Parts: sequence; C-alpha cells; structure tokens
Amino acid sequence: MNVLVLGADGYQGWPLVMHLSEKGHSVVGVDNLARRAWVKEVGAWSAIPIQSFLKRGHLFDGDVSLHISDISENMYLGEMLEDVDAIIHLAEQPSAPYAMKSLNHATYTMKNNVNGTLNILWALREFNPDVHLIRAGTMGIYGTPNVDIPEGKFDLDYHDRRDRLFFPNSPGSYYHLSKVHTYQQSAYATKTWDLKTSSFEQGVIYGVNTEETRRDPSLATRFDFDGVFGTLINRFCAQVMAGKPLSVFGTGEQKRGFATLENTLQAIDLMLKNPPPTGEFKTYNQFDKVYSIMELAEAVQAAAQSVDLDCTIKKIPNPRMEAESHYYNPSTQNLRDIGFNPKGTLTEEIIDMFEALIPMKQRILAKDASIAAKVKWK
Repeated sequence: MNVLVLGADGYQGWPLVMHLSEKGHSVVGVDNLARRAWVKEVGAWSAIPIQSFLKRGHLFDGDVSLHISDISENMYLGEMLEDVDAIIHLAEQPSAPYAMKSLNHATYTMKNNVNGTLNILWALREFNPDVHLIRAGTMGIYGTPNVDIPEGKFDLDYHDRRDRLFFPNSPGSYYHLSKVHTYQQSAYATKTWDLKTSSFEQGVIYGVNTEETRRDPSLATRFDFDGVFGTLINRFCAQVMAGKPLSVFGTGEQKRGFATLENTLQAIDLMLKNPPPTGEFKTYNQFDKVYSIMELAEAVQAAAQSVDLDCTIKKIPNPRMEAESHYYNPSTQNLRDIGFNPKGTLTEEIIDMFEALIPMKQRILAKDASIAAKVKWK
C-alpha cells in the first residue's frame, strides 16, 4: 500500500513512518519542521537527541521518502495523490498550552490546523476521493460530560423525536476547539464528497520507544518534557530526572485516557487495514486505559523507586480551566472490534522511559526550567 504520512517528523509521525515501512508499505513522509521551531521557541529541546528530518530518511533502511513542505500554505498535495492509497494526517499544532499562550498563538493554531485540514480535504475531492483519510483527533473534543462518551455519534431523544447525531463538543482550550473544527470539516467533506475517513480521537500519548526505535539510537523519536509540549507522563519522568517533585494540577482527580506510543502505532495500523465504506466517517476513541492524574503520579513514583530514583509528589494550583472531579467513561469498542489489544503495562513503560532518560539527565537539567507549567488559562 502507498501511504502518505503528514507530520512525519513528529513524536508519533517518525515512528509511524518506520513502522509502516516495516509492515511492507511504501511511505512518503511530509513535514514543515514546525514542531522543532515551537519547542525551541518555548526554551526547550528533546531530551533524546534526534537526527535532522531528512537525515532520518537516509539512516532508516526502508521504502521511505521524506519531503519538507507546509500543507497549511499550499495545494501541492494534489500532485502526490495519484498513487496514494491512504493519508495519515498528524500535521497539526498539538499543544493546548501553546494555543493558550497569546492571541497570536491561538490564531496560529487555528490557521495551521483548520487550513491544513481543509487543503487535504479539498485535494482529495479534486484529485483522488478514493484515498482513505486517517486523521488524528483528540478526546478533548468531548470534554468531561456527566454521561458515557460514545464514539462520534449517539442516539438523541428529544420532545418525542429521535435522531442519531454527533456527540456534543465541549473543548477545553483553543487547541481543542481547532480540533472540533477539523473534526467537523472532515465529517462534512466525507458526507458531501463521498470520501472515506477514519478519525481517531486520541488520549494522552506517552512513551519513548517502539520496536523500530529500539534498534538504533540514531532512529530515536523526539521526547519533549517541557510544560508546553511535554505530555503528562513524559513530563513526570523528566521531573524525576531533574530532581523535582511531580507537579500534580489541583486535586489530581482529573481523569483522562492514556496510550503508549507503541499501542498508538498498533491502532493506526488496524485502521489502515480496515477502511470504512465510501461516504462514511468512522470515529475511534483511541487510548489504552483511563487514569486519574494522581494515579499516574503514584505509578511514576513507584516505578522511580524500583530503579533507585528519588521521587516526591506535590500538588500545585491548576493553571487550566477544567473540572477536577468528574465522571469519565468513554467507549473504545470500535477499535477493539477491529482487533486492538493494548500491549504492555503502565509500569513497564515508565521503567523503559527511565532507562532511556537516565543517560540524558544532563540534557534535562540544562532545560529543567522549561518543565514548569507557566501558561495559565485565565
């Protein structure tokens, strides 16, 4: 299968490029290198040193071609779609704190995410509507409602009438709001132009290794640990290495879905093998398991102690506007129906992360000031 990966230089994108190549696919990867610039802007870097984007393509022995381009600024995608079977769209600004830093950051996030997705959809309409679009969404579009969260649509009874509608959106940042827009854009285009789309609403991704990155340090993916781009468990592990307490926002009772990087690749691979029929917008909630923030902090603390690292926990005022005690029960049935079976355990993954980060302690200490959560919602 010929697969186009957009956002191929990212935390998920680069391991996915290698993973798909190893599965026998011919992969074209595209990225504008913005993630590297964003992280530099906030005064941080990857804890794990990474190669340049184009050098990665030379170092990896697989059927991979990498290109630098910005999909939010041009329509060149049409030139690449003639022989493409599937597009995996990871090319969006992924950070809620970054989008909440200022008006300029919120505007940039909206423009980058919304325009980029619109370019993709229009290119599919014009050049090859048979391509299977697989887009990365976020569980954050749902918020934390006091009811079970379905996958995409639910049955609504109101004033003796019944319909099947998209579940109400309740985004928690301008980043999440941009993802609501791109979700609805994709659903509308799929219905109107007879496309076929798989939308996977992601939980929080964590981890440092996949089967492919373990082979050679030069194939490593990035590991962000700062308070803007570092995801929660990754940031907790970096705080241990920097000798800082784990910073738990508020009560620590907030619940979210979490997924390892490796299980995320498994989920995408299954969606690639199971395209929806023409005209269908298929939604998958993608995560391994739901945890509270305090449960994760305690798991990181226990794993740190098991490898002789000191670790304490400290609650700090929550910089975000979010419910801190709430019901949270999303379905993941659609992924399980196509064979998703999460591998590994939380503890195993955290210990694997510590083993990778211990040799990188000085890189973390050199940027440890960036770990703090400095962006406030109000």
